[in-house]
Amino acid sequence: MKLVSFVAGLSLMGVAATAIVVADDGRGYTPTPRLHGKAYERMRDAAFARAHIEVWRQCHEGANQAVYNTDPCYILDHIVPLCAGGKNEPDNLQVQTYAMSLVKNELERETCRELRDGKITPAQAQSRFHRSVP
Repeated sequence: MKLVSFVAGLSLMGVAATAIVVADDGRGYTPTPRLHGKAYERMRDAAFARAHIEVWRQCHEGANQAVYNTDPCYILDHIVPLCAGGKNEPDNLQVQTYAMSLVKNELERETCRELRDGKITPAQAQSRFHRSVP
């Protein structure tokens, strides 16, 4: 993974230095603000409630996904990925099965790579994504 960091500081003017980190993992992703902590929990809980799925059914990192073949776990997903201009807002979040997320992740990687490389516009990227579940 390439990692480029840029730090700008205006200490002479009393302005705190700001660090911006841009990473490209070769699959088209660059970091964008994600929800964490209580903000994430509120958005997750609302999305799971809207989908009528209990929060305990959420997939957890490191879990053996094979155990979910008969009893699927669920992922909180951005409908329009952050890299394509999607927002961390309830209207852009959905709950989907782990298996569905694997398929959508491929489309996201391809779309974000094409957007990054200037092959498509943001509007074209966003038009590829629609809510697939309640």
